[in-house]
Amino acid sequence: MMNPSRVDGVTPLHVIELLFETDARLVDVREPREFASVSIRGAVCLKRAALEAAIEGHFPDRGTRAICYCNDGGASVLAADALRSMGYRHAGYLIGGLRQWIQEGLPVIRRERFDD
Repeated sequence: MMNPSRVDGVTPLHVIELLFETDARLVDVREPREFASVSIRGAVCLKRAALEAAIEGHFPDRGTRAICYCNDGGASVLAADALRSMGYRHAGYLIGGLRQWIQEGLPVIRRERFDD
């Protein structure tokens, strides 16, 4: 059962601090096509639907500070809660998601997409 109250929300500026000062890692839980268009540097794309099955392959240490993000913060709360349920005790989510990150003027990687 989901319990968002046990999941820590992290502001975009605090995420920057964590990335520089700790071993924090970003987990983009959006669809791969969204990740391919725009993402935060260093993020790993593990779409929400496959997160539980794939996370251990990327972060075997359950002490890893995994900060999940999506477009607006909704799905990332669920993702962080799922990680907490799996024993990732430092899982959290980016408050406001990628939209808030971009609104605050923080850097992203934008890729051009050419669909045939």
